[in-house]
Amino acid sequence: MSRKTASKKTYSAPKGIRLWPRTIVEAAKQAAPHLARYNFARKFVVGKNVCDVACGVGYGSSLLAKTALKVTAMDVSPEATEWGSKYFNAENLKFLVADAIEPWPMEDKFDVITSFETMEHLESPEAFLKNVYDHLSSSGTLLLSVPNGPRDERRTDNPHHLHHFTDTSLKDIIHKYFSQAEFLSQAYKKDFKHYGTKFLRKIKLLKKQPYFVNNYFLIPGLWEDLKTWVVIARK
Repeated sequence: MSRKTASKKTYSAPKGIRLWPRTIVEAAKQAAPHLARYNFARKFVVGKNVCDVACGVGYGSSLLAKTALKVTAMDVSPEATEWGSKYFNAENLKFLVADAIEPWPMEDKFDVITSFETMEHLESPEAFLKNVYDHLSSSGTLLLSVPNGPRDERRTDNPHHLHHFTDTSLKDIIHKYFSQAEFLSQAYKKDFKHYGTKFLRKIKLLKKQPYFVNNYFLIPGLWEDLKTWVVIARK
């Protein structure tokens, strides 16, 4: 499918694998589209038991915890979960070091599992989806995102993506485990606020063009000209 185009220091892991914000405000400045996906997920987690897989430093997990009953935030990096425990902790949020494709160190069944920008990094996406299926309640919901595969594959600046999903291969792997699935794309609305900051950048009052969390929205379908695809799946 195609469509017409819809201060403080940044701490990064080697080669820019991770961002290390200390607050939600910093996260919004550094990773607006990623935070926007968590913002979208909030309506699904109200009063729910949630697992956020590959949570990174946990800014998204902390956003989910504002409406969820409880959130388990797991990541393979001890440094990331330690950072999350320090800067994004909450009473109903627990950080856990765990590998998404290995057996998960808990027996919980979750109402909602979120995992944004994860599968493309994993040696075995199927092992990850099998774990998700096993830990999702019978009426539970999975929300995940991946880069637009054909578009992502043309990038030369990110060697950390092991898989590039096409619309067909993404649908195939999801339907292998889940009978119901919606496939969407993340778009961005360029409003007065956007163009105002673009003007400030042009006259050199801003060093970088900011993008705003609330300007992102989801549209049905896997659009070939949009960067990020989103899946909402159920058993």
